[in-house]
Amino acid sequence: MMFTAMKFRQLTTVVATTALLLFSTAQAQVVTPATLTVDDNKIQAKLTLSSLIEVDLTVEFENSIGLNANNIDITAELLDPTDLTITDRLPSALTSAVSGFPVLVSISPKADAGFGFEGLAMVELYTKAIHYTPTIPWRLFTSHDGGELKT
Repeated sequence: MMFTAMKFRQLTTVVATTALLLFSTAQAQVVTPATLTVDDNKIQAKLTLSSLIEVDLTVEFENSIGLNANNIDITAELLDPTDLTITDRLPSALTSAVSGFPVLVSISPKADAGFGFEGLAMVELYTKAIHYTPTIPWRLFTSHDGGELKT
């Protein structure tokens, strides 16, 4: 399943919370990309969280300055969907994280590394761990530096 066209001006943390796998609890192991490529204004990374969960990440900037693999940090981790540090950040009591695919992907520029961007950024997450179901309203949530999660 692919989540795409999330456009925002400040890019530091991207969170995808969705459902369908058989995980009920997850170790909070932080992983870095198995592969990371940078081409002009575009970053592509493959993150492997387990034998069943891989995420292909693409971030494309409208206009970037100094973008290279050495000045940006990308990590991913599986989270406990009942963790209050996550659920308390969701926009409504009617929104909940579920146990199937709670993945936190963090994208941050390294301090004083010379990277910046202006305009919009497009973020795309692709995984085979979730199958498209038209009746389930999957959501990609974003936040800035641990703030409130927004769609």
